[in-house]
Amino acid sequence: MFVLYVFAFSLPFYRFLSTYALGIWILVFILQLFHFKKPNLKPPLSFIIIMWLFFLLHFIGITYSTNTKEAWTDIILKIPFLIMPFLFLFSIDDIKKNLHRILLSFVAGNFVASLICIVAACIRSLSFTNGTWVFDAELMNHNYSFWEMLANGGNNFMYEPLSIFIHTGYFSLYLVFSVLIIIDFLKKGVIGKTRNTKILWGCLIVFFSIMIYLIFSRAGQIAYFTMLFSYMLYLIFHGGKKILKTAILFVITFLGIIIMSHNERMQNSYRDIKNLFSGEITNNNDRLVIWSVSLDIIKNNFISGVGTGDTKDVLFENYRQNHMEEAVKEKLNVHNQYLETSIQFGIIGFSLLFSLFIFMLWKAIKKQHIILLLFMVINGIFFFFETALNRQAGIFFFVFFLSLFMMSILAPKKEI
Repeated sequence: MFVLYVFAFSLPFYRFLSTYALGIWILVFILQLFHFKKPNLKPPLSFIIIMWLFFLLHFIGITYSTNTKEAWTDIILKIPFLIMPFLFLFSIDDIKKNLHRILLSFVAGNFVASLICIVAACIRSLSFTNGTWVFDAELMNHNYSFWEMLANGGNNFMYEPLSIFIHTGYFSLYLVFSVLIIIDFLKKGVIGKTRNTKILWGCLIVFFSIMIYLIFSRAGQIAYFTMLFSYMLYLIFHGGKKILKTAILFVITFLGIIIMSHNERMQNSYRDIKNLFSGEITNNNDRLVIWSVSLDIIKNNFISGVGTGDTKDVLFENYRQNHMEEAVKEKLNVHNQYLETSIQFGIIGFSLLFSLFIFMLWKAIKKQHIILLLFMVINGIFFFFETALNRQAGIFFFVFFLSLFMMSILAPKKEI
């Protein structure tokens, strides 16, 4: 079990740490094979088959890819879909008993990573000038006021300068999930047995919430308020004090609207969406134009897509045809996992990814497992803004926790 704690803890840090942790996990797994005991629970075969099919689809996609080097790189990146469910198979009994510890290890990792990011930002903001220590966090010399900096960023304590370990979107996703874990565990009494400990956990929720805002990820902020809104709805329909919970729900909604409406990146997104519906899309609206180009590629390769390794080549070629030189120069990807998978494998790939989400949502609803349900919701939102399964940070997070939930909570008992 210790290796799973280490792996969960390592996720918010530099990717080589989680890679080494996975390597140790595999080594421990091999050693455990010599002392293998048959589990008392039947593994969820439907889940394993879907995960393996998703990996197999990438493998088959090599056969009609012209860029085989990129294809093999993608295959290696997707290996967790193949091996992680298998690694969990031999530890189902222990995982069921230690699920909360694994999840809290992930929360602890995010707390330590956040503290290090804050300390690093403080150090970068300090300088020794003319015999005096000067603290200046601003990076762009805009002479922003405090509130202008919170709305627009441009300092050491916001966005990319703050998230020093992994991409801002993934870090914000991790923090949103950490808040969900804490809230759910407090409700169930897993943590916060006394008043003082409840206050401490509440302070951690506030700290993570501030970090989510400072990281400035649009997907993270949308996922955060969607998660809070959904969890409060769940509480309203599962327990007493409905008036108080409804009031809290309205407060969350109000704060979400206020905070996101004053966020410059959110305002830019709103303008882009407005331009989309008014037919005023220009090449300056990169993401919307990229999505439009992506849809054209999908229409031309509707059944099986362009193959595992050819997505970037086809995308960049279409950028050039549409005179999107900046997109080519910056090598912008699709920034949408649903479109990315559809470009790669057409309707077949999209259907398989969609089936995985539907299957997990159905399982979560059937078992009334709110944390898994909202895990899928926040990932579904994040997939809309990022090609999450093209990065190790996204794949490790998604596959690890899906496998963890399926092998522990949702594995049905064997019939006697």
